[in-house]
Amino acid sequence: MNSKEKKQVDWHTGFAGFLEICLHDYEDVIEIEKEHHLTVEPPKIDFIIIKKEADVIIDNAFGRMFKRWNILEYKNPNDSLNIDVLWKCIGYAGLYKAYGKYVNAIPQEELTISIFRHRYPSKLMAQLKQSGYKIENPFSGVYYIKGLVDIPVQIVVSKDLDEEVFAALKVMSKQTDTTDIVEFINQARTLEEPRLRQAADNIFQISASINYNVPYKVDTTS
Repeated sequence: MNSKEKKQVDWHTGFAGFLEICLHDYEDVIEIEKEHHLTVEPPKIDFIIIKKEADVIIDNAFGRMFKRWNILEYKNPNDSLNIDVLWKCIGYAGLYKAYGKYVNAIPQEELTISIFRHRYPSKLMAQLKQSGYKIENPFSGVYYIKGLVDIPVQIVVSKDLDEEVFAALKVMSKQTDTTDIVEFINQARTLEEPRLRQAADNIFQISASINYNVPYKVDTTS
């Protein structure tokens, strides 16, 4: 992908669409904030998922770790994920807590950090293991980083997720396969709400723009 193509792909709109589709069953009990500004100027957090009801369980591979406030960083297929990026996300979580409306408005024990990436970050994981941190793999494609900070941290490798609900995320890569595309198309055809159908269409446009030889097309707006 050349530099012009990179600029034309609105990855975050695609990921926002994935969250809308994947978590629409919980729309009454969560709030999704996109590009939450920490201060008047950047830096800004990619996404924050806030549970409106603390005892709600998000029953999918990445959502089961969620607490009340959940920081999400999405790395598109052209982005790297290294130790400094990991610490940047941890820093975002710390700033988000620090800028609460009053002292300890966002308790540390109610925060989580999730980083989404298409490929497994081999070098980062090796470095973390070498440093003595424990990595748990409770679900396919989900890795908990233990001991780095007191806030729960997970890395989500989209290509290894095996639940059908994640098809919308998996197709936003040049490495997507026919099975994922068919699953996504079938999923899109079941969506009835206009905003979800629009979200699916946004994702499909991204997938089609980077997978030139994919023969599948679907009208998700009709």
